[in-house]
Amino acid sequence: MKTKKIIFKSILAITFAVFIIEGCKKKEEPAPVPVPVIPFVSPTDSSSHQKRADDQSNIENQSNQAIDDANSTLMGVSTTRTSCGMTVDSSQKADGIITMNYDGTVECLSKKRSGSITLKLKVSNGVITRWSTPGAKLELTYNSYKVTYLPSNKSIIFNGTHSMTDVTGYTLLSILNGTTILCKIRGSMQITYDDGSQRTINTARTRSYDVKISYPFPSPSDHCDITESGDSTLSGIPNTAFWGYNRVNDYYTVVISEPIKYKTMGACLYKPKGIAIITWGTHQITINYGVPQNGPYPDAASCPWGVQYMWTFNSVSYSFKLPYNW
Repeated sequence: MKTKKIIFKSILAITFAVFIIEGCKKKEEPAPVPVPVIPFVSPTDSSSHQKRADDQSNIENQSNQAIDDANSTLMGVSTTRTSCGMTVDSSQKADGIITMNYDGTVECLSKKRSGSITLKLKVSNGVITRWSTPGAKLELTYNSYKVTYLPSNKSIIFNGTHSMTDVTGYTLLSILNGTTILCKIRGSMQITYDDGSQRTINTARTRSYDVKISYPFPSPSDHCDITESGDSTLSGIPNTAFWGYNRVNDYYTVVISEPIKYKTMGACLYKPKGIAIITWGTHQITINYGVPQNGPYPDAASCPWGVQYMWTFNSVSYSFKLPYNW
């Protein structure tokens, strides 16, 4: 029985990380197309609008990658993703503390990472609350966690904390039958860019994992789909996921107006669909994830082509698209 539990546990963790495992095969697949580096000229011109959208997407992507690293680490499986320059220090495991250390030398997905992230689970009466327990809480502390994108040599540094709550919990049987695992994320961080400018970011969002894994033989119905939604109401606006001050000290909010969804198994691997809206002052940018290259999709099963950024400035509409190159 113990052996079967270990096998089930491994299957689940590998499922959550499968899209990263595929992406890290650098010699077999091209790296994602880099987002153009656009100067921050002023808070209102069109190039600044593009830069703001790029900043938000980049921060959210790197934050999600760290959260997925934490999930894989807590499930006790070393995946290709967690071996991309990351080692696990479990010397304080008895106190519910695990540290993910990044060496800053290993290239993976056109990036290098350095610094560390400390994970801390709740301990009650000397007993650590398992992450699979409904209501389990996890604290992530970012310790100068630095991500450098190699094609442009641009970097961002994270300092601050995230807290995660496993709202629903899960069991091996529920995963076999199919279940939805819901996690709530709260946090406050400071982001430092390589030019010395800084940004504060607060977050309140949820991530749900719709998962079904067959054992011992895989089934066509097996899946692991992730959905991210805003989980706060600010100034009467629901579905707010992020807010704070950007690198030119403008107060901003990010609303996920249509939940962002992507698959980590099967076709259309890690090609998100959804809509996020960035607002600051009287300005607004819409990020439309999962757009076709040209015209409508031929059918509902077609994989998303890329992401589109849209805004209006001085009564003129602007937009540009970037492909999902994986």
